[in-house]
Amino acid sequence: MNLKRICRRIKLGQPENIALFAGCLCYGAGIPPCVLRLGFLIRQSAHPKEIPMENKEPMSFRDAVLRIIFFGLFYYCMLNGYYLFLGIFPTISAVMLCRDWENTVAKLKWTWTTFIVSTLTLFIGRIFAAHHYNNKYGIYPEYLNYSVSVWALITAITVFIFFPLGYWAFIFAKRTRDNNTFSNLLVNLSHCATCMLIWIALSYAYPYAEQYDAHLLILDSYTHSDCRPPAGATAIRKNGKECYQISWHQESGLELTEYTSPKP
Repeated sequence: MNLKRICRRIKLGQPENIALFAGCLCYGAGIPPCVLRLGFLIRQSAHPKEIPMENKEPMSFRDAVLRIIFFGLFYYCMLNGYYLFLGIFPTISAVMLCRDWENTVAKLKWTWTTFIVSTLTLFIGRIFAAHHYNNKYGIYPEYLNYSVSVWALITAITVFIFFPLGYWAFIFAKRTRDNNTFSNLLVNLSHCATCMLIWIALSYAYPYAEQYDAHLLILDSYTHSDCRPPAGATAIRKNGKECYQISWHQESGLELTEYTSPKP
């Protein structure tokens, strides 16, 4: 690469870059590193927000070898279907959290922001739950109470937590560039991968929980009500004219039997 091309890349029209380029040439010629340091100090004074060059330690040979071995093993396991290798990331995250448990708990402070966000999340989840049972089973919202509260909590855990998980995954992924050490890379990469794995697991958890949402209707079913269920059975009112009888069979499990029972 000739000198003219180097000058274009470093943008020698700026004074601080001229000092940087001159320091590089002197360093290459064998002149003591103090000249190079002078160039970096001049550049730092022109751009105070930049990180000093002396703080950016170059990657050591040991860290480079560890990275090659780790990522080589990772790609080999992924290509050959050894997905259990992914379990190393949650394991490292759990170990690091246990080692720094006191500081982690200290950061979890209950503030007004946390209270408002939690309340708003559960409120939206309850609205979502009422519409869920109304659309799927045709039950009027006034006949739902405890079941929608539990389903709102399940919705908050499996759906609304996607947003903070995605945020923290981005933060940890960004932190992998803050330090060149392999340990820092592995810890932040493990936290990022753990957030993503939880995100993927929760995406399957909600459809699975939806298969058993009728079980929560037991919380709002009663033995003695205006539905007048048979002896030994419970029922929940669907609307002004119909009810659901809830029964349990060992072979088929929970069953909802719709029958006519006008409300007095």
